[in-house]
Amino acid sequence: MTVETIKIMLIEDNPGDVRLLQVAIEHAKTVDFELISVATLDDAISLLASSRFDLVLVDLNLPDSFGYDTFLAVKAIVSECPIVILSGEYNETLAIDSIRDGAQDYLVKGEYNRVNLIRAMRYAIERKRMEIDVTDRQRRLSEAHRLLKLGDWVWVVSTGEQTWSEETCRMFGVPKDTQGSVELYEQFVHPDDTHAVERQFQLISNGQQEVASKYRIIRQTGEVRYIESHLKAVSSSSGELIEVIGTNQDVTERAEAEDARNRALSEAKNANQAKSNFLASMSHELRTPLNAITGFSEVFIGELFGSLGSDKYKEYAFDIHASSEHLLNLVNDILDLSMIETGRISLDIQELDVSELLNECSRFIIRDVDSKHIQYTIKVPADIPILMADKRSMKQIIINLLSNALKFTPDGGEISLHAKTLDGFHVFIIQDNGDGIDEQKLATITEPFVTKESDPYKTQPGYGLGLAIVKSLVDSHQGYLDIQSQISVGTTVTVKIPTKGTGLTR
Repeated sequence: MTVETIKIMLIEDNPGDVRLLQVAIEHAKTVDFELISVATLDDAISLLASSRFDLVLVDLNLPDSFGYDTFLAVKAIVSECPIVILSGEYNETLAIDSIRDGAQDYLVKGEYNRVNLIRAMRYAIERKRMEIDVTDRQRRLSEAHRLLKLGDWVWVVSTGEQTWSEETCRMFGVPKDTQGSVELYEQFVHPDDTHAVERQFQLISNGQQEVASKYRIIRQTGEVRYIESHLKAVSSSSGELIEVIGTNQDVTERAEAEDARNRALSEAKNANQAKSNFLASMSHELRTPLNAITGFSEVFIGELFGSLGSDKYKEYAFDIHASSEHLLNLVNDILDLSMIETGRISLDIQELDVSELLNECSRFIIRDVDSKHIQYTIKVPADIPILMADKRSMKQIIINLLSNALKFTPDGGEISLHAKTLDGFHVFIIQDNGDGIDEQKLATITEPFVTKESDPYKTQPGYGLGLAIVKSLVDSHQGYLDIQSQISVGTTVTVKIPTKGTGLTR
């Protein structure tokens, strides 16, 4: 069995008492004591400064020091070493004061036997170790609280006193030894937030066990801080409120970041609204002259008022008509998108026959399908239920997606349009074996004016509004849009619309 060695310093000027102690510890079985004795305080201080001891036994009355000051002088040198006081007589006041000030025990010479002495020394060492461990844990906890800006306090209801932690004092900007109270606490609360604090204490007083709230405080310097507070009631067995334990966390940086984020979101929303309003206004202004250009070019093409003369005039009229039609389509797309984004579109939710809907949409592309020799298939279950949705929006969604598929599918390719129901949604799947979309483009492909091609010399006709309109219309129905694509393999677009028409009627 391993025998523990404990190194003891005995500060004692009486040789007889030194010898009695030596005899008392000689026969310890489980502990090997190493005893070093000195007769004066100066010798003790000199040795303690240069050597480590597990325990100090000190007589308060020495040739060069007398009374309680002897203990205080030793404690100043060895704050982490347990100290046991040896006294010639019992003094209760001195004994209590010494324990309060850090002594581990107070023994009266001649009133202890060998067993009690060894036990007292062992207990003193263990208590000191535990004390140091607790102090270290408290230090780490205090540091964690400082890093988290987390303070705590205890409110004793019977006296009204509050004990504030060091971090709570730092949070409120007061000295760390400040004696808190409910009144002092409320002095720091922002005038506009006093109701939150009053309600918090009122709920606890009325029997609620835990309460949380957020409010602002104003430090003595005038600085405003945001506080997140939690209270916990401690009651007696009869239900009487004894005390309240509270925590305060300074969340100023988080609150300010949230405020900044909300302001940025609001500014972005306003800017987007202004943009949409501008586009809508501009589109309306452009449609009138474009309609006139388109109409008059048709008059020239049809030569309603006689021959134009040279065939070149007629050729130019065709070009004017085609260009105005193209620009008018773009303006109509911008107008549609701006109306959706500004919430000015009205959804007329009605019963839709899905087979009939898809056949109507297919008629818009069938001529181009035939001219490109595309293999086009429609698959709709015979028992597919009625869809509750806005017919105009659904047609625009499907026609735009079919037109995109047709645009990027080569001659002789394949396009399919399938419909089904799944988990309360009507699901529409448009699939092609065309060029595909680069993976990096997929994330932004539904944003306005984003096109599949980045090279202007390869770009297909269009200004990148079709998918943006589709996405906005799907969102207005509280649906989902998913696009999967692979270069040289093709693209699959999935649209999910709530079967029972939970879209927003505007």
